[in-house]
Amino acid sequence: MSSAGTIAADRPDPSVVAAMAEIRMDISRARPKLIDAAVLARADRIITMGCDVEGVPRVDDDWGLPDPKGQPPERVREIRDRVCKKAGDLAKERLRTVPQRAHSEDLSGYSRPQPGRCRRSAMA
Repeated sequence: MSSAGTIAADRPDPSVVAAMAEIRMDISRARPKLIDAAVLARADRIITMGCDVEGVPRVDDDWGLPDPKGQPPERVREIRDRVCKKAGDLAKERLRTVPQRAHSEDLSGYSRPQPGRCRRSAMA
């Protein structure tokens, strides 16, 4: 899974970094990436957040989320929590579709997320 956008900033938005730190996720060193055509070509599913999709060959789902940039902290938290919920729902859906053999062998080393925390969402 990977995450990228049609416009890559130099660094994550400070309000998003702060909101993620509240749930013990340090994204301060993350660097936004542009969408890679090769990654898109291999993607099982392409999910957009509700913003510009110019250059994206297909969109399988759009989460319709507002851009957190410039929003007050309460609104950034709401957006973060919606992303966490949607990413969690997507992960559950994907795990239900993994063949049983892959569940027992390939995924055996993965740990479950702690309650109240979401992992960094991956979109492709």
